[in-house]
Amino acid sequence: MKNILNKIYGGKIHTTKYKEENFKNLNSLESLYGEINEEGINSIVNYLKEKSLFNDINFLDLGCGNGKAVLHMSLYKNVKRSTGVEIYKSKIDEANNIVNLI
Repeated sequence: MKNILNKIYGGKIHTTKYKEENFKNLNSLESLYGEINEEGINSIVNYLKEKSLFNDINFLDLGCGNGKAVLHMSLYKNVKRSTGVEIYKSKIDEANNIVNLI
């Protein structure tokens, strides 16, 4: 699992200029981008496990960006489905590049 996580979280955060993606109504604050890291996902999973809430999980990440959290969560056997939703095509393209690395 660690080898796969290194591929998911390796490299730089992928960002582009979003203006070319035809979302003209978004201002700079609405297109801010942040990313959760491996440690953050592990903290969430550990908390859910401590509360006995990590069974048959359906994980949904709205604004999933590069899909790293979605891919990470998909590695757990207790996660039935891991889904990401993103409006920026460039982010989805980068997520697909990460999938191809795995």
